[in-house]
Parts: sequence; structure tokens; C-alpha cells
Amino acid sequence: GTPEEEAKEQLLDALLLSMFRRAFDALLLPMHAIRTFKAAASVAREWMIIESMLDSDAARRYMDLGLSPQYLKPREVRDRLKQVAVWVAVPFKDLQHECVVNHVNSFTKECDRHLLVRRLAAQLWPARANPNPPRPPPQRPPPPRP
Repeated sequence: GTPEEEAKEQLLDALLLSMFRRAFDALLLPMHAIRTFKAAASVAREWMIIESMLDSDAARRYMDLGLSPQYLKPREVRDRLKQVAVWVAVPFKDLQHECVVNHVNSFTKECDRHLLVRRLAAQLWPARANPNPPRPPPQRPPPPRP
């Protein structure tokens, strides 16, 4: 649109963000990272979906990101999916900065945002080792020498 239309959209977004700020804060959205009403509404909607999912559906969505939910509690999977929703919504430059801080190659275009989110998630959340590995079988003492 025209610069005038864009300015009107930005003003409307700022007004809506101001009006709904308390609601977003009550949902514990990281408003320091989310800068627009449109992004906050999107994250809030996504968080509600994540919270209402069955554990198996949340695990499947987590696996769809190329991550392993094995040995994670359902709450951990949900919290990580919620963080992914934030990364999808934050300004692209902020996502790139988060990648740089976490040693993830961030040289990509905005259209590859989901690829960047997957790389960041893979870097921060590698597969968890079994917290209770099987014990090795007991060793038999060597037979006595004659």
C-alpha cells in the first residue's frame, strides 16, 4: 500500500497493542520480544492451541520440527513449542540475532524463517540422553587358575 496506508496500519496496530497489553501480559507473552499486536495475537492464538493439544499431538508437532521428544516431559515439549511460536512471530532481525548469539548460521532470507527457527531449535534442544540408562550386566569373576 501507500505510505499513508502503512502509517494508518501501524497506528491501528499500536492502538490495539495498547488496548490488549494487559491481556497479553496475563498470558505471560514475552512482550519485550513481540512488538506488534498482529504478532502478539498470533502467538496468543498459537499458545492456546498448544496448551489444548493432546500430549501425543504436541510430541508429533515437536518431531515435525526435526526434534526428539524422547525423555522430555509433556510440559517441556509444550514450553518449547511455545518458544518456537515466539520465534516465528518476532521481527526477523531479532530472530537472526538470537541465532548469532546461539552460534547458528543466520544468513538467510525472511522467506526461510522456518528453516532458521528449525536450526535454532536443533542447536538449543539436542536429543536428550536416557536419564536412566540400562545397567551393564554384572561381570562374572574370571575362573580360578589351576
